[in-house]
Amino acid sequence: MKNLKNAFLLFSFLMVITSGCQKDPVSTITEITPPVTAEESSLLAEQTFNDINTFSDNYMKESGLKSQPLEPCPSVTWNLSALPFSLSFDWGTGCTGTDNLSRKGKITVSLTGKMDVANSIATFAFDNYYTQGYKLTGVHKLTYVGFLAGTSHPKYYVFTEARIDFPNGKFMTYRSESFRILAEGASTVALEDDVWRTEGTSRGVTADGVSWTARVNSALVKSAGCRWISKGIMLITPKDLPEFKVDFGEGTCDNKATVTKNDKTYTIEMK
Repeated sequence: MKNLKNAFLLFSFLMVITSGCQKDPVSTITEITPPVTAEESSLLAEQTFNDINTFSDNYMKESGLKSQPLEPCPSVTWNLSALPFSLSFDWGTGCTGTDNLSRKGKITVSLTGKMDVANSIATFAFDNYYTQGYKLTGVHKLTYVGFLAGTSHPKYYVFTEARIDFPNGKFMTYRSESFRILAEGASTVALEDDVWRTEGTSRGVTADGVSWTARVNSALVKSAGCRWISKGIMLITPKDLPEFKVDFGEGTCDNKATVTKNDKTYTIEMK
């Protein structure tokens, strides 16, 4: 969403971010086995809702279609005749996009106004929606706050309260409150130069019933040309255990994050 690009919003939707980097085919978080650790759960939820935020980041434009290629799915319907605006994405019984993610079901978005007007809210609701074999339920909201103080960077408050169900019958819960700032690219028409910075807190319960909390210690950075968070630090605290660090790197586009726990360091791969 870009204030300088949204003089009078029409909405068009494409289901892929054109990416300048390649996806690593291996992941420790699979669509069959649910994540069991606090770090796996936190990263899965963070990535899942980053993908959903892409709808707002990339699919609103001043007029006409954007430059990304149209995909065979989802089917998109919208009502812009009166407030609240409503939009829906329908993947039907299933479709794999050019991002290689499999989705099915529907997401409906209700907007209280144009998303360059302060206090306008976009609310995402999930109707039998699955991505990569797991089901999402709950609420996800974006609120336009205005410019970051002293800058021309658009700022959004993001609230998520959700449950993720896995094919084996287990589930995890996730609640997050954060601020997303369009730190680069707000003054251009192109999407490829967009860079988002996120700071906030989250908490949840893993599929094995372990509760955890997390906070961003150094802003998480995600560019439009990369599916994954490529920079920043998150601190995670499982119940009754010491806090540990997840480091997303220094800006390289890959699905790797480094975990430092109990003086040991290892790599985790994001889905």
